[in-house]
Amino acid sequence: MESYQGDQRESIRVLTECPVIYRVVLAEHEKRLNQRKDSIYQIPSLPLMDAAENLYRHAEETDPEVVDMLLWLDWKTSFIVKLMLRESDAERFPHQATILNIGADGFLFYTTETYKEETMLEFNFILPVIPFREMIVTGAVVRCNAVTGEDSLLGYEIGVRLISITEVEREHVIRYVVKRQMQLQRERQK
Repeated sequence: MESYQGDQRESIRVLTECPVIYRVVLAEHEKRLNQRKDSIYQIPSLPLMDAAENLYRHAEETDPEVVDMLLWLDWKTSFIVKLMLRESDAERFPHQATILNIGADGFLFYTTETYKEETMLEFNFILPVIPFREMIVTGAVVRCNAVTGEDSLLGYEIGVRLISITEVEREHVIRYVVKRQMQLQRERQK
């Protein structure tokens, strides 16, 4: 667990390894960030899965295994549809990377591309936590550090401050951070 402070923000971030696809947000699209019309097609949850997610939040009243199974089925169905749309995803989000740590206000990712500070990037990813939720967020680059090994450049670690994220998505990230903290704590105790 890492804690970052400064510039009017304080966020707990956890180590992770989550694949992400992304693109640079062009200046003409910056005005439409909150509308998200230019984003990848999002697969809507079935009404049943929305109800299951509501049940998940009140797990003490419901069998959590049944809810987890419904949510897993919803994710599996969405995953199959995403596979069918892979070419469309690659056209809209041409870059691939790996998120290294994440918190409610931003994350650090590893890529072979370099970006200047304040470059706007749009990301598409699914955190490995139930309920699964495809997330599309926009962030501004706050730092770009070269990663070297044995006298050669390996890539870049890019720090991103989230600019456009819904409260539901932020709550989902926070839920993931808490679960990941508990998992990392259990691993340290072994």
